[in-house]
Amino acid sequence: METARRQLVRRKVVAVKPGAGTGGDCGNFHFRPSAPYFRASRAARFCGIVFRQAHRLEVHMEMTRDDQADSQARSQLRTVLLAACAILSIYFPTAYLIRSPLANPPAPNALLISGITRFGADKSAHMFLFDSACLRQWEDGDATNQRSPVVVYENDNPLGPAHSPHHEIGKIGLGRYAHWKGVGIMFSSSDNSNPLYNGRNYWAVTPAKCGRED
Repeated sequence: METARRQLVRRKVVAVKPGAGTGGDCGNFHFRPSAPYFRASRAARFCGIVFRQAHRLEVHMEMTRDDQADSQARSQLRTVLLAACAILSIYFPTAYLIRSPLANPPAPNALLISGITRFGADKSAHMFLFDSACLRQWEDGDATNQRSPVVVYENDNPLGPAHSPHHEIGKIGLGRYAHWKGVGIMFSSSDNSNPLYNGRNYWAVTPAKCGRED
C-alpha cells in the first residue's frame, strides 16, 4: 500500500515539469503548457506583430492629423486671399469715383486733366504729361519767352512755379509745370506723389472757355 502511494506521487511529480504550468501569455492570451518553449516563442512573435501594427496605426493617425491641419491652413489661406480680392475690387472703383469729375472745379474755364501719362521710362522722375487739342492755342514754343496763361491746379490749389525748365520738373517736381508746344502740359504733383493714384483731381484753368477735344 505504501509502495503504491509513492509510485502515484512520483507520477504526479514527473507529470508536472518545471514551466509546464506557466505557459506563455500576452495580454489576455494564454497558451497550453504542453510545449512551453515553443508556445512562448509563438506568443513573443504574436506580441511583436501586435505592437508593430499598433505603432503603424499610431503613425498613420498622426499623419492624418497633420494632413487635416495642412488642409485647414490651406482653407484659411484661400479665405484670406478671397477677402483681399474682395477688398481690392471695392477699393479701386471707389478710388476712381473719389477722383472723378464730380468734384467742383476750382475756377471758371477749368478743364479736368485726365489721361495722364508718365514722361519717359524713368519711374523715379516726377514729370507727368497731359495733352489736349483745345489747349494748344496757348502752348509755349520759345524757351526764353514762355507766356502760356494755363494754370494747373491740384484740387483747388494752384501748382507752381509755372514755366519751369523740363529737367527741374522731372528731377525736383514739387508742383512745377510747363506748357510746351508739341508736348502739352508737363507737371508734377505738390508732394511728388503719383497723380495717377494719389486720389486728387488736376485741372487746367484757361483764360477762355475750352471745349474738350483730346
